[in-house]
Amino acid sequence: TQTHHYHHNMRGTTMFLALVVCLVSYCAAAPTSTYILGDQGDSCTQACYKQGLNCNPNLALNGSNAIFQKLGVTCNMDSRPWWANNQPGYVSASNDGNFKDCLGWNDVPTAVLCAGAFPTVQRVCRCDSPDNTKQFFGTGLSNGAITGTEQFIFSHTLAPGTKDVGVMTHLWLTYPANVDKGVIVRYYIDGEKTAS
Repeated sequence: TQTHHYHHNMRGTTMFLALVVCLVSYCAAAPTSTYILGDQGDSCTQACYKQGLNCNPNLALNGSNAIFQKLGVTCNMDSRPWWANNQPGYVSASNDGNFKDCLGWNDVPTAVLCAGAFPTVQRVCRCDSPDNTKQFFGTGLSNGAITGTEQFIFSHTLAPGTKDVGVMTHLWLTYPANVDKGVIVRYYIDGEKTAS
């Protein structure tokens, strides 16, 4: 299994990042999907990666809150429509005013940003098995703050097999020129502990 993920950090300055990544993988069976509840504060990118899976931004909940019950979550159902990329999710931190609420399951957009996260929320994530078909993979993060802490931005896992190939074809970053010398981009491939 080949896993590609990307981290970034910036020394001393907070700024905003726009990221678009495209990865082409050539591999042979369509992916299967499973829904999981991520760890508190994790994005769906991180939650799926921990399971050896890829985040699928298309949640297909059809306005139903049944997914929380399927995931074993007992919560107060908040029927307000979806409003943030850390939703749908369960507020698991007692210091949050929405503690024990299930949020954002109503009127979920067609696609929800995999990289969205909030420190007090456990996200409902749709994770796909690694895809064995030729595909184009893309992800993005807009208006993300770059801080002195390394952040997990995206990952993509290829299906196991000897002919798996992953090619990153495009990486686009925008940020102010005055912080250019402080930005560090790291790529970790195949579970590396030290960046390539």
